[in-house]
Amino acid sequence: MTLTEAIEFFGGKSNLAKAVGIRLPSLYGWPEKLTPRLQDRVIAAALREGKSIPAHWLERKEKPE
Repeated sequence: MTLTEAIEFFGGKSNLAKAVGIRLPSLYGWPEKLTPRLQDRVIAAALREGKSIPAHWLERKEKPE
């Protein structure tokens, strides 16, 4: 999952930051290719809001460290 995908999914940077429980400036520190931990935060936020998760978000392409 990329940061751009997550931002688009939530409808903007502010909405994503609010959904995952951080302030907007903290979001600027996130990498474009989200780590498994950040992906989990985004997915959890989407589920809390009752959103349908894109299937490709649930496929892990790399093993968690």
